[in-house]
Amino acid sequence: MEISFVSPTVRQEGYRQMVNEESLNVFTLKNEKFGLQVSLTLDEDTWVNLNDDQSLPFKGLVKRCRLALDGDFLNGKLYFEDLVNDDDNISKRDLISTKTAQLLKKGTHFLWADLQFATPGKQNLTLKQFENINYDPEKLVQTANQEIEVSNVPTADNQSFYLDLWQHLSSLARYYQVPLWSDEHFELIENYLEPLKEADQKVCDLVLTDFPWAGQGCFAEDTNPSSLYEYNIVEVYQTDGKISCDFSHLDRYLALAEKYQMDDEIDLFGLVGNWSAKDFGNPINDYRDPLRIRYYDVDQKRFAFIESKAQVKEYLELVFKHLQELGIWDKVLVMADEPSDLKVMEGYQAVLQSCSELPINYKLAILHDRVVKEQDHVLKNYSLISSIICDNIHQPDSIVTKSLPNLTWYTCCFPKNLNQFIHSPLMESRLVGPLTYLFNMKGFLRWNYCLWTTDPFSDVTYKDWKWAAGDMFFVYPGKNGKPEYSLRFKQLIYGIQDFNFFKYCETKLGRAAVIETVQKLTGKIDDVSYNKQDDTINLKYHDDYNILSQIKKELVNKIKNDSL
Repeated sequence: MEISFVSPTVRQEGYRQMVNEESLNVFTLKNEKFGLQVSLTLDEDTWVNLNDDQSLPFKGLVKRCRLALDGDFLNGKLYFEDLVNDDDNISKRDLISTKTAQLLKKGTHFLWADLQFATPGKQNLTLKQFENINYDPEKLVQTANQEIEVSNVPTADNQSFYLDLWQHLSSLARYYQVPLWSDEHFELIENYLEPLKEADQKVCDLVLTDFPWAGQGCFAEDTNPSSLYEYNIVEVYQTDGKISCDFSHLDRYLALAEKYQMDDEIDLFGLVGNWSAKDFGNPINDYRDPLRIRYYDVDQKRFAFIESKAQVKEYLELVFKHLQELGIWDKVLVMADEPSDLKVMEGYQAVLQSCSELPINYKLAILHDRVVKEQDHVLKNYSLISSIICDNIHQPDSIVTKSLPNLTWYTCCFPKNLNQFIHSPLMESRLVGPLTYLFNMKGFLRWNYCLWTTDPFSDVTYKDWKWAAGDMFFVYPGKNGKPEYSLRFKQLIYGIQDFNFFKYCETKLGRAAVIETVQKLTGKIDDVSYNKQDDTINLKYHDDYNILSQIKKELVNKIKNDSL
């Protein structure tokens, strides 16, 4: 049996043993949350307990192994990493499991360690392996040690990174099979907001019509059939031909968003530029945008969909008036997801504006470069696909370059690299923060957080002709109604911490000095480009955790020297 510490940005495939070619260097800020991986190689199938767990296998008091961390840390806890079968049928570690004990088969297993240190200086982290059988006391059979260098510079107080992960609330009710917007559903919602707070999510999403994305086209996908529809958070009624609304679910979610500090911005989905009018239909007979608004007809005692533009406007007037009366209109943006024709959009926007007493502000996720080129003013509240950033960042006079500090960037089912798929190197999730800093942008958007196939534990492959496994989610649905993190989500969080640290360093050293240092990890941002033919970003980054530790240490030392 062998144990050792391993870089947190290495992803294990199957039970393949991975040997560190060089010693692992770990540098962390005071109070900074970080993680490492542990490699455990077993000579036989073994029951393994983690931390203080003492549970037995069904065979009882057989030979057992317990792993625990020891050191002067604020937090030090081990977790199993579960394998997930990727699109290529090669299983990869991605799921950080909440199980505290399990039978592990012969071979090499990676485990995850959550860590946090408060005492500056060189600290020793020890991994201890105990064994026992029957009623004998545990025996310490081996240890592995890792030096952790803790800076006296604390983790940055400024939480300036602008994270925008879409929430997919309907997915929670669907997977856990609880009634939509019930107390049980809201309990799940709150559980899933906690990790978003840890990641410093800034945006609250309100879906205000039914199936705005037409279930991402799930109706046409027969392989691994899965329902991906989103539903209106507002209950709509018709009485004597007049529309009315119950906003209690919306208000309840806004209260949760405020509680978890993710209400800097409130995005309204489903009101403009809805998808798949041809393939999934449009119930409105005199309005081109397929706003699918289901209501309950109180008189007829049946459900139906709004069919006229006049009733659409009646509904929108009620929605806008309610949000304005709540006093949050200054935070509200109407979201358009990847519009392809701004002229058509302008027509829709005119209809929406006619329903609001106050001006409406919009947010666009832009996939098509031609949409950007049609703009003649500095952009605000846009999110641009990474390929557009790469194509424009070298043009100082372009609208994109002039707008970068106001914008976020995003990835989705493409590009093939610098993405957050299960097959992606974990460093690419970590680089979201550093690249956002180098792009001089405010944050990052991704459409995924918790949208799952019918059973993500047995099959995460979905629409593999377009989507790579992991494209739909950052967390897995735990059996206890709480999310289980992916390795990708952990690295995203750490990358956000890196961004905030770089911003802090910028106040001490200047932006140029920070860029020079960060590029030792990322490669030169001046060399970044997008290859449309093979859908890849050309960027020569280093997939090396030691370099990441090195640049953070270098920046801290520069700050110390600068203050002398």
